[in-house]
Amino acid sequence: MATNTYFLNCPPLRFPEFFAPWQKTTLGKVCTIKTGKLDANAMVEDGSYPFFTCAKQTYQTDTYSFSGEAILVAGNGEVGLTKYYNGKFNAYQRTYVLQSLSSDVILLFIRNHIDYTLPKRIISFLNGSAMPYITLSTLSDMPICLPSLEEQRKIAEFLSLIDERIETQRQTIEERKKQKKALLHQIFSQSLRFPDFFDEWTHTTLGEVAEINPPTKDVLPHKFRYIDLETVEKGILLKHNVISKDNAPSRAQRLLKDHDVLFQMVRPYQQNNLYFRSVENIPSVASTGYAQLRSFQSGRFLYYAIHAATFLGEVLNRCTGTNYPAINATDLSSLPLSLPSLVEQRKIAEFLSLIDERIEVEEKLLGKYEEQKQYLLRKMFV
Repeated sequence: MATNTYFLNCPPLRFPEFFAPWQKTTLGKVCTIKTGKLDANAMVEDGSYPFFTCAKQTYQTDTYSFSGEAILVAGNGEVGLTKYYNGKFNAYQRTYVLQSLSSDVILLFIRNHIDYTLPKRIISFLNGSAMPYITLSTLSDMPICLPSLEEQRKIAEFLSLIDERIETQRQTIEERKKQKKALLHQIFSQSLRFPDFFDEWTHTTLGEVAEINPPTKDVLPHKFRYIDLETVEKGILLKHNVISKDNAPSRAQRLLKDHDVLFQMVRPYQQNNLYFRSVENIPSVASTGYAQLRSFQSGRFLYYAIHAATFLGEVLNRCTGTNYPAINATDLSSLPLSLPSLVEQRKIAEFLSLIDERIEVEEKLLGKYEEQKQYLLRKMFV
């Protein structure tokens, strides 16, 4: 790689055999841009063709409207998410389908250019707190710069190697999560046990093994880390929002202690629950959107127990509401739960924690690969 210090309309980082300046144009001049026509009802399990929507997941359908090499861009939902496909497929009505107008354009190069340019363009079009979305002109009028066909191909092939590494890492993470899900089922159905344990598990209820929403005897601290429903995803605390009591929302009521478990009360099927560990000696307070569970035995075992498929099924059976199904604390406390001895609880929790730690390591590695890709996009495009 060579660093560009002279040519205009050229990126800072180029392959050393290329010197010619890049040509300015717009996306609409090099690609046809259409939208799909189907709605979500067109999804068919085990369908014959890929069905691209505005979600990360690719679905299937039994009909196709497009054929050939294409870039798919999510117009809402996962706004700006791009995918590449070559073959017959169909698309959702808010998904943009870009296909090349010229043999002088490498679509994989264009996809990387979009990944570099589009996020900044979306942000520039936001007004106040408006939800981001993409219109046809957002794409068609988007300025891009094109190098020669040979340089496009070289860049596309190089970045494809990074994409392959990222995709392989994502598959590794998914496999580990599937393994964990299978182990959870085997452990909590008791079809898999550690060899040292033979005692029957005790059949009880959640309210008998944990205090649910323990009363806050102390007033809220002057400053604390606030955990709301947007802060946690799949057991991971995504943000560390420290706020003052004077600026706290009314739902900030659950003063946490080490080993407490937070259970998502609204849309519990998402399973965005948390096993809480204190950080940096700053008090933490959770939203009343969570049930606060304080185990009388092992908090970490309880955290895994509430993720078992049988427990989740019981939760969903007691939920009310259609768009935002929710369970109340009284119903939650009555849910059946089976417990082994405390020693076995700790053994199970330690085992599953090791799996979680390995998944976390793999996710951090994925984050590094994605950061590397973003760095290269900044340096290799204009």
